[in-house]
Formats: sequence, C-alpha cells, structure tokens
Amino acid sequence: MTEYIFILSKLKIRDENSDKISFFNKFVKSSISNIEITEAYKICQKIDFCRNINDAIHLVVAQKYCHKLITFDSDFKRFKEFTNIDIEVLS
Repeated sequence: MTEYIFILSKLKIRDENSDKISFFNKFVKSSISNIEITEAYKICQKIDFCRNINDAIHLVVAQKYCHKLITFDSDFKRFKEFTNIDIEVLS
C-alpha cells in the first residue's frame, strides 16, 4: 500500500489519493508470511546479497497476486530472470 501511495504521489495524483487509498485498502493483505520472506531472501541473495530485500519482498508478493508488476524502480530489471510475471519499469 505504501508503494501505491508513493506511485500516486510520483504521478502527481494527489487530490484523489484518499478515495483511491480507501478503495484499494479493502484488497490489501496487511501481513507478509514467513514463507514469502524466505522466498524473497533466496532471490535477493542471488542478486545483491540482500541490499534490496524490500524489492524482493514486493516481487514475491506480486507473484502471488498479480500478472504484472509496474514500477519506477529500475532495480527491478535485475529481478526479471527470477520471476514469471511481467515487470515493466517506467521512466
């Protein structure tokens, strides 16, 4: 959810934030399981010795719920070989 808020801010969509956040908050799972953290840890060990553990956690959660991950974070390019979901990095 924090990433969603960050993206809305980056896109300068500020006036609609509270309505969109209230809507999407209904669909957000508020906890990350130990299994997901372990999976993220295994991925990030292969990439950068876990300097990007948060990005790896985002990827693992996205793999569970999404078909595509869209981000401004160019670090996600390094994760493409470790996932079967489409990763699009915006500029």
